[in-house]
This record gives sequence, structure tokens and C-alpha cells, in this order.
Amino acid sequence: MRAYEALSSGQAFGCRDEDELRLLKRFGFLVDKERVSLEESTELLDEEEISTYLSDKLQGTLQSIEILPCVNSTNDILQERSKSMSIDGHILMAEVQTAGRGRRGRKWETPFGKTIALTLGVSIDMPASKVACLSLVVGVAVADALKSVGLDSVGLKWPNDVLVDGGKLGGILTELVLATRPVEVIIGIGINVGSASVIRNIVDYPIADVCDYVNGRVRNRLVAELINHVLQQCRLFEKSGFAPIRERWLHLDAYRDQRVLVTSPSEQVQGKAKGLGVNGELLIQTDAGATRKIIGGDVSLRQTL
Repeated sequence: MRAYEALSSGQAFGCRDEDELRLLKRFGFLVDKERVSLEESTELLDEEEISTYLSDKLQGTLQSIEILPCVNSTNDILQERSKSMSIDGHILMAEVQTAGRGRRGRKWETPFGKTIALTLGVSIDMPASKVACLSLVVGVAVADALKSVGLDSVGLKWPNDVLVDGGKLGGILTELVLATRPVEVIIGIGINVGSASVIRNIVDYPIADVCDYVNGRVRNRLVAELINHVLQQCRLFEKSGFAPIRERWLHLDAYRDQRVLVTSPSEQVQGKAKGLGVNGELLIQTDAGATRKIIGGDVSLRQTL
């Protein structure tokens, strides 16, 4: 932890512990003759800079914005806090996560200072049964945030992946922590911002990165725009339901009318993706001509020829 704390303040750090050196290399640090440092281009999170980009409409709604150098998982931290307090309006982010996770418990790699690992606590005044489509709502908000910093070609993959040119740019993980109305949810967002060169050596699927499309310093501004747009879409969802957001999601659907294979523990469904049902279900037109509704759970979506 002392290495992370030193580096988060922009310092180089001498380290002789072999295990820690291996871990630091894994998370994207430069290690040269037992000296650890960050790339000059690394843009560290800065609360003051983030605040300059936050919408005036959020005045009075944000309770805290917290930046930590190193955590296991920002979602897990806010989830633990939810046991003893309301997490509505609390924002947590980290320079690096050592146990970040995506949907279905998959690992989410976060090289130091090269990703956005952001968690928001949000209260929504509707029954718990109505928030199952929240990851779709957040997906639209993430696309808006990315467009605001100059990345227009964003697509969404049901239910929670953010794509650019077929590569995974990021992901969304929503978790219900209070089921009584108004419900409270944790919204976790991970976005690659300079981390692609590290992550491509770890995962076996195409990766996209904000820095491949947007020049200059963008990380702090994007954090602020994510907060702005996610909270805006959550309020729209609370007021007007899913219908207006559904139409926007359909315009961003990266798999619309393409052949897909949906795999769950109990079955496989193959056919053409046909958008969303009224409650956010994935619609698949099977080879037999029937329409199947996929409502979630342990589902893997794969494009086929």
C-alpha cells in the first residue's frame, strides 16, 4: 500500500520486494532497476478538477466525492457502507483496484491511473422490481458522457458492456443494496483510459480505449461527465420510467439484427438480436421464427456468423 500511496502523489518509489514488484508491473507501473514510477502521461484523479466539470444541477444532491489510491473494489466498499448508512449521493473512485469485478464475478483489470473505476450510490423512488433494467439506463448515460468528451462511435451490448469499433471499452455493474422503496443501488462503472496496452496482454477479447480516440487529458473530465449523465438519467428513469430511455438504448444497440448465441446455465438460444422488450428484456428471434425474451441472470451473449 505504501507504494500506491507514494505513486498516487506523483512520486517515484524504490522497492525491493519481489512480490510487490510483480504486482506493480501487473498494474501498469514502470519498473526499472527496482525503481517504480508512473508514465509522464498519467493523469491522476483530482477532486478539484472533477468538481469544475460537475453540473450545477447536482448542487445539494452529492454527499461526498472520495478518491482512494488503492482498493479491492469500489463497489464492495460502498456496499459495506450501505449496511450502516444511506449511500445516496456518495461517489467513490480509485486509482487502482486489486479485485475489481464485472458481471458474473468476472475480473476487471484496472492499471494504476489508466482506467476509471467509479462507483455511485443512488436512491430511486420506485419498487425494486422496476430497477432490473438499470444497467441499460446507465449504459445510455455512459454513451452520453463519452460523447461529451469527443467519443461518438459508442455502442452498447446487452446488458452492460460499452463498445467502440467492436472492442470492449468498459462495463457497468449495478447492485441493489436496499430493496424497500425508495430503493438504493450501487452503480459501478469501469472505463479504459490509457490501459489498453496492459489489458490486451491479460484478456482474450478485443479491447477499446478512450485514449485511442480522444487526445489530451480527459480522465478527470470524463469522471465528472459520467457523474453528471448517470444521475441525470436516473432521475429521468425515476420520473418517466424506462420507455424514453429504451428508445435511446435501441439506437446504440451494437448487436441489433445480428446473429447471436445466448448461453445460460440451462440452455443456449441462437437467432437474431431484435432489441429490447418494454422492461429491458433481450429479444431473440430464433431460427424457428419464435421470439424469445431473455430477462437476465447468468447469460453470455456472443455474436455469430
